[in-house]
Amino acid sequence: MLSYVKESLAKGEKRIKNNPQDNQAYFAMALAKIVKIHWAINQKHYFILAKEASDIWDYLEKAKVGNGTQNYDTYFLMGLFHYHLKHVSGVIRFLSSALIVPGSNQKGLQELELAAKKGDLLKELAQAELSSDYLNFEKQPAKALPFARELNKRFPGNYNFLFVLSSTLAELHRFEEASDIARQIEKNIQTGVHPFVPQLQPRYNQLMGRILFNQEEYDRSVEYFQNALKDTSFYNARVRVWAFVRLGMIHDIRKQRTQAQEYYSKALEVEGGEGAARIEAQKYLINPYVPAQAKS
Repeated sequence: MLSYVKESLAKGEKRIKNNPQDNQAYFAMALAKIVKIHWAINQKHYFILAKEASDIWDYLEKAKVGNGTQNYDTYFLMGLFHYHLKHVSGVIRFLSSALIVPGSNQKGLQELELAAKKGDLLKELAQAELSSDYLNFEKQPAKALPFARELNKRFPGNYNFLFVLSSTLAELHRFEEASDIARQIEKNIQTGVHPFVPQLQPRYNQLMGRILFNQEEYDRSVEYFQNALKDTSFYNARVRVWAFVRLGMIHDIRKQRTQAQEYYSKALEVEGGEGAARIEAQKYLINPYVPAQAKS
């Protein structure tokens, strides 16, 4: 991967030398640098990460307008930077803010919305990102729903969008619709409908646990979350993190604080389980989870 990145950057530099206003070349170089950022994160090379992120930002600024055209796809990557710098660990956030820009949820969402409306290559990715951000970070499922529906309609064979749509409906307490989709997912897994492979079973268990959790059917919810935890495959890391977090939340609801903290701690120990679930685990490890209706 890094070898291809090096080759892509070399080709980009050559094009820019011939045409300093080549916004497509700058944008392609920014995409190539994303690979190096993922590598730096995995290797915990934070200074390299910050330097690469700074280069990407410079490329994106030059890619926004060039050759007399507006590249709206750049707003997808800019939106990712602005939005998720608020959610990364302290050292990465400090270095990135010093070398690039400070994180901003509002600005990030605005840029993602622009890419989702006017983007070309990355329009659907921006829509998928917004559906995830509104659902998991912003806790605004009503804003996530239009994106989830549109993506599911456009890509009916993509099970990822089915999972997101069902989860969004569950958060809106539209349980019948959410459960109908979940049952269809389970049926497709059981009958082997392509591309619903057996490896999706833990993800289905986590989805059903989430639906039942929102219905306050905690005993049945626990069964599904425990089943989701039985699969320890690396590709189901995020499933396990969410299962641990939800189990912790259930124990908090039942005033079993010690057990709740144990589950939150387990969530933070899962390798590759970054994202909204880890943020939830960190938050509830300090302050117990309280259902929304109990707060009001």
